[in-house]
Amino acid sequence: MAKSKTVVKVLKELIDYELKNNEASVYRGTYIDAEFFFDQNGNSNAKETYDALTDDERDKFIFNIEKICNSKPGTAQPSSVSNIEDKKEGIFALKYSGQGRMAAFNITIIETGKSKFEKPKVIITNGYIKKTQRNSKKEVAQINKAIKAKKDYSKRIKEAGKKNYYKLI
Repeated sequence: MAKSKTVVKVLKELIDYELKNNEASVYRGTYIDAEFFFDQNGNSNAKETYDALTDDERDKFIFNIEKICNSKPGTAQPSSVSNIEDKKEGIFALKYSGQGRMAAFNITIIETGKSKFEKPKVIITNGYIKKTQRNSKKEVAQINKAIKAKKDYSKRIKEAGKKNYYKLI
């Protein structure tokens, strides 16, 4: 097995272990951390999508997350990794197959002059299939779901204070 395939396999096993133990963490990178979004009932469309991926799709997803999280914030990613879906709201799509996408957003919450998090985060909200170059009504609905999740996440983080956001679920 090639070295890069071995690294991806080990990363996938680690991520699967953390997710099975109810961890929201997807990947802890050099510059950015990635997490799945969980709603107030403890449900995660993104995690459900991840669980349903084939091994090859998971490998591609992990490779792309690793690339984003180990790049300095603000680094432009190639279209093979992600695409901007809603520039105003900061929603982008992480690619895991030809048509497979997971909507996500970046977040850094500043509180009294310093970041509330150790690093910026990518929060992965929901999965969907992109069927056309332009966004269809179904794809727009998925992007709107990500926008709603971003607002919910931001609100709950601010309400949590120094408590762990996921302990509030």
